[in-house]
Amino acid sequence: MDTFRTIIRAVGVAGLLGILVVSLLGGGESLAEGSAAPRTVGRTLDGGAFDLATWQGQPVVVNLWATWCAPCVHELPEFAAAARRHEDVRFVGLAADSPRDAIERMVARFQIPYPIVPIDGATQQAWKANAVPATYLLDGDGKVVWSVLGGITGRDLDAVLTKFVTTTAR
Repeated sequence: MDTFRTIIRAVGVAGLLGILVVSLLGGGESLAEGSAAPRTVGRTLDGGAFDLATWQGQPVVVNLWATWCAPCVHELPEFAAAARRHEDVRFVGLAADSPRDAIERMVARFQIPYPIVPIDGATQQAWKANAVPATYLLDGDGKVVWSVLGGITGRDLDAVLTKFVTTTAR
């Protein structure tokens, strides 16, 4: 029992829950580089139809997040700013396991300029996003060229996008 208490104090209750969720879902693996993005369809917050396949031919950043996830909330304004800076890249937010009104508040709070699509657990699993946040960069063919499970800074995202766009423009 003392060991359990020590673990809880070290990682906190939220951290412990995250560890348990990742463990139960299979932890740590991500879509491999070169994998095709899973079929992703749904309705945006404004009720419009969304189909990721319609964005073929363009690089796309896919960010899976949740309103209750502190690292997700921390990176949302950085993603919004990156979307404004990188007009040559499409962005979409896939909101997992979050109430619609909470999603709408986040979008308004951070003035997110890209579509947000509430998703179900099956879509999250298709992306192999065993935890949030999870971010993927897709090339114009809809293949994963980079991914990260966990938070990312705007500076790091800018570096990845700049390198990718510069490399593919050659």
